[in-house]
Amino acid sequence: MKSKIHERITLKLNLMRKKIIRNTSLLLLAAFASQGNAQTTVSICNGGNAAVTAVNSLNLSSPTYSMNPGGLTSTNATFAVAPAAATSYTLYVTGTNSNSAVVTTSNTVLVYVNGTSYSLSSPQAYTLGCGSKSFCVVSINGANTSPVAGGAVSYTLLIPGGSGIMPTGTLSSLSVYTVNATGVYTVAVRDNVNFCTTQTPFTITQNTAAPNISATVPQQILDCNVPSVQLQGNSSTPNVSYLWSFISTPNYIAANTITINTNSAAPTTTLIDNYTLTVTDLNNACTSTTIIPMYQNTFPPIAAIASNMSPTSCQHTVVLTNQSMTGIPSNSPFPTNLVVAGYLWIPPSPSQSTLALSSTYTAQTSGIYTMTVMDMNNGCTATSTINVNIGPAAAFAHTLTGGQAIFNDMSSNTSNNTTFYWNFGDGNTSTLQNPTHNYLFGGAYFVKLKITKPTGISGIFCTDSVIQSLNVSGVACSANSNFSMVPTGTAQVWNVIPNYPWNISSASWNWGDGSSSNTLYTSHQYSAAGMYNICLSVTVSCGDTSTSCTSYSVYRTTQEAMILEVNVTAPELISGLTSVETNGQLNWSIVPNPNTGEFKLNLNTTEAVRIVISDLAGRIVHTQFIESNSSPTVLAGNLLPGMYLVTLESGNLKTTKRMVIYH
Repeated sequence: MKSKIHERITLKLNLMRKKIIRNTSLLLLAAFASQGNAQTTVSICNGGNAAVTAVNSLNLSSPTYSMNPGGLTSTNATFAVAPAAATSYTLYVTGTNSNSAVVTTSNTVLVYVNGTSYSLSSPQAYTLGCGSKSFCVVSINGANTSPVAGGAVSYTLLIPGGSGIMPTGTLSSLSVYTVNATGVYTVAVRDNVNFCTTQTPFTITQNTAAPNISATVPQQILDCNVPSVQLQGNSSTPNVSYLWSFISTPNYIAANTITINTNSAAPTTTLIDNYTLTVTDLNNACTSTTIIPMYQNTFPPIAAIASNMSPTSCQHTVVLTNQSMTGIPSNSPFPTNLVVAGYLWIPPSPSQSTLALSSTYTAQTSGIYTMTVMDMNNGCTATSTINVNIGPAAAFAHTLTGGQAIFNDMSSNTSNNTTFYWNFGDGNTSTLQNPTHNYLFGGAYFVKLKITKPTGISGIFCTDSVIQSLNVSGVACSANSNFSMVPTGTAQVWNVIPNYPWNISSASWNWGDGSSSNTLYTSHQYSAAGMYNICLSVTVSCGDTSTSCTSYSVYRTTQEAMILEVNVTAPELISGLTSVETNGQLNWSIVPNPNTGEFKLNLNTTEAVRIVISDLAGRIVHTQFIESNSSPTVLAGNLLPGMYLVTLESGNLKTTKRMVIYH
């Protein structure tokens, strides 16, 4: 019993083992079926496509097909793929086998992608510009075969509209192309082994816009006030370059600014230069230009000095006057309405100071004076010079010890050929420059120095004189009242001349006809001819007195002739002063002398003359012009009592007489 049960159990176990083995065989068989055929490979060119097919190796019924990657499912066993790189595709077949089991099998297809890899570059960013950038260069860089690197490649460029026309076979070896028109171009690189070609389109555009440009010009006309200016180029366009070009050296400056200076070598040239500003857009090489003409107004003024000095002038001062005028031509575009001003006067020596901004200058020393003037129209300057000949100015100093006087010449504007003439006021003279003189008698004396200097013109001399008073003490005091009476060139007129009048402080005349005068220099008229005893009583400044009398016969030519007249005159203070009178060139006299400030001048000249009255210190106290051949009355009653010098000037002649005024 026990063995039958064991047999049954054993039989069932064996049946189960057989079923398990059979099912296992089916599973293994299915597993083998799922592996399908061996793996296959397909090669395509980059950008191409391939067909991959699922293999139904077990002849499954009602199969469906799928692919991975891609996730596609279809009843069609073939799929179209276009991978960009090598890709392994797994193809699945799912269906029912003969045992009614659902089974899936698969096979693998490796798709290789052949082609080339490279990059494109363009220095101008694929843009056509101007000038040197009107051509665009495109370069194919780093071309290589793929997936196996190192193969031979060739190149071509397809023009716009021709990208579909691809040459066959091996292409060109050129990898750099130049284009000069806009459009869409295509670069093609081919693997020379499998002839797979990679194409890359690119677009050429155009940018020929000129840069925006302007220029800053602070002042277009330069002058001596503004001799330099800076021009500046401006542009709102980014990434530009600047260039200034012009005719003069160095012809160009590569900068946005330029400094313009006046052309000092050609001050009368109006145009400095034409300055051309060129602005270049560095992105497209397009340019904009503008021309700026620069002008200058640097015409120097015409400097000229006028003076009141004649070639024979002996003035102590000469007035110099600015007579300059603008040098700007009247037909120029520049203004000329402003003055040419005296800017600076420079004297010949430090004895006079410079003077600025003046139209006149008073010259007081001989030499060359320089005047600088400025044209207020343009600020330009010019200089002019004048050689001034100032007449000598007499001056001296003295020291007095007892009766001995030492004189020192201090005259100005003298020369080596200046002559000196001294009158010591006591009838004695000297021609030394620095004399010493001994006075015999005490009292007050008037000492006069006269200097004479050649003008440089033959026969023409300049003279000047000065008088000083000195009081001699410590020597004998003696009065001299002697006098003489001489006829004049005028009928019925005589001159009475004291012999030694220099130190007389008071005097009185007794005319012998019952009348008298209480002054030394006076006049007297006799009503009848006859013998008259004329007496002069004097007191000298040191205190001594003296009286001298002399009888003179005063007569008329006829009874009808004018009343007889006697004038007291002084000996000439300096004998050389009236030398012209002896030549008959300038004869004149003061009537009466002394006077109260009202007197007449007797003249015998055919020219108008100028009378100048000065005191003993050299100060001019009265001037007057008088006509020729006349006997004018001079009114100088406002002058204080004392001794004065009366000088007559006519042409180049100049003579001086002494006159006493009393009240």
